[in-house]
Amino acid sequence: MADWTDQSTDSLLPSEPWTSAKALAVFENPVALAEGATGAPRIATIAMTPPAAGSTTIARLRTDTQNLQGETSYQKIARGSVIVAGVVRLVAVESVNVDKDFRKNNISQSVISTDGLQFADMTVAIGDEISVWAKAFNGTVTPATIGEIRAESNTLNMAVA
Repeated sequence: MADWTDQSTDSLLPSEPWTSAKALAVFENPVALAEGATGAPRIATIAMTPPAAGSTTIARLRTDTQNLQGETSYQKIARGSVIVAGVVRLVAVESVNVDKDFRKNNISQSVISTDGLQFADMTVAIGDEISVWAKAFNGTVTPATIGEIRAESNTLNMAVA
């Protein structure tokens, strides 16, 4: 287990020498913090709680409206890559006469065939791809459009790019 070393702010000023003791503290303190060493600051439990689904927009994956009239097979219309693990809500804000397939790593999680705002909550890991695929009801319905797609969470600490 690494030892926690308190550093005086005065010893870190530009005119102060860089010593091996300071270098060792820079190397060991993050480990001591993670291990909960004596004297190290404690990490709050909330900091280790993964984000949950919520209504805070964390990424806009598509902002325009796409016409899907005549589309008989699913088309990928929005995608994002997960940067922080947790639960993300993938939202299709507005759609008319469109089947929506919410996917994680190209595997369907939820298919919704109703109009209006629709969403699916997904448990995700770092590096997962989340996406929305869509097609017109029966491929021929007029109009068949889908608008904004966004990712939401209960905290801005969740990240999707």
